[in-house]
Amino acid sequence: MAKFQVIVTKGEYEPWWFFEDWQKDIESSFVYTEKSDAMLQYQALAQELMATYPNNAVKKKCVTGNLVGG
Repeated sequence: MAKFQVIVTKGEYEPWWFFEDWQKDIESSFVYTEKSDAMLQYQALAQELMATYPNNAVKKKCVTGNLVGG
């Protein structure tokens, strides 16, 4: 059975840099058996962060679904 995770990390570096000990920066983790459930959680978290931090950038070909800027 497939396992899909949504992991929230916090760090002082760009989010695409994952160093050896990146797991220590995990603030929360969500595990799902269905990809659609994981995507819903991801989208909810992304919307929350975008509302909290209005100055943001989203890559054009990012898995953001219907997010603004995605």
